[in-house]
Amino acid sequence: MVRLQNYTVREGEIVMKIPTKYYSILAIRIIEIILSEYFNKSLSLNFQLLCESEIIRQNDKCFMKSLIEKAHDAYFQPDYDLQTFVTYRGVCKLCKLYLPAILLERITQQNKMNDSITLLVDHITLMLNSKSEEDIEFVCKSSLLDAFLNVCDLENNKNILDNIWISVRSLDMSEMTEYIRSRIKSVFTLSHDNDEMDVKQH
Repeated sequence: MVRLQNYTVREGEIVMKIPTKYYSILAIRIIEIILSEYFNKSLSLNFQLLCESEIIRQNDKCFMKSLIEKAHDAYFQPDYDLQTFVTYRGVCKLCKLYLPAILLERITQQNKMNDSITLLVDHITLMLNSKSEEDIEFVCKSSLLDAFLNVCDLENNKNILDNIWISVRSLDMSEMTEYIRSRIKSVFTLSHDNDEMDVKQH
């Protein structure tokens, strides 16, 4: 088994740990696998399996920084042709897929991934605040909203919810669907109630 440097080996396991200085090479290899023909045959399923893998689940900030960097760079390679249908504001279109966005969307489906989620949210927010290609902007907005809804359902989510909410607020709220508006309202109503309960208990 291949694991990152900070992995704690369990009894009976045979593990090859990747030193931090080689994280960039490992990230490049993962991107190569994502772009392979085999991976693309079942893109959604394989992305899910990747994000549930132990290497990703280690929630290592140093490795995630390398993965985001290499995933971003891959988009601008001349032979990059990864595409998928993306929906935002009720519009569905075929887009050139921006890998950091899909990573954010999938990783926010898991608990105890706050460090990785924070890095991805910060990166996606940076892309939305800069002059990005139309497909990047469209995919990032779609994934950011999906990620926000995913975070709403996570355990112990207050800190990460506050962080992602700052980014979601930068989007045009008039363009939100009624479902998303009601979800936002319910989450922050619950958060307010919980804060009041904490105050009373103290």
